[in-house]
Amino acid sequence: MGFGLRVKTYAKAVVLPLILSTPFWVLKLPPFVGVPAILTNSFLSYAKLGVITRRDLGEMAEALLSKDTVMKIYPYVRPILRIAYGTDG
Repeated sequence: MGFGLRVKTYAKAVVLPLILSTPFWVLKLPPFVGVPAILTNSFLSYAKLGVITRRDLGEMAEALLSKDTVMKIYPYVRPILRIAYGTDG
């Protein structure tokens, strides 16, 4: 993971959740509705805009979980990754 100064990337990472959360705040929706929707939409937006790459996710998974755990959950996560990134690659 490269940690250079990428202002546009950081701006996207901050602005996207703010934009996505505004309708939930305005409509005063409960957190159990808003939080999952904001997290899901933020993740999909980050993936499409290249803020978080598939490789970044792999590195984070390897750092936080055992290889056995990653292999067990991958079949469940694979359809989500396919939607977010468009390929299995």
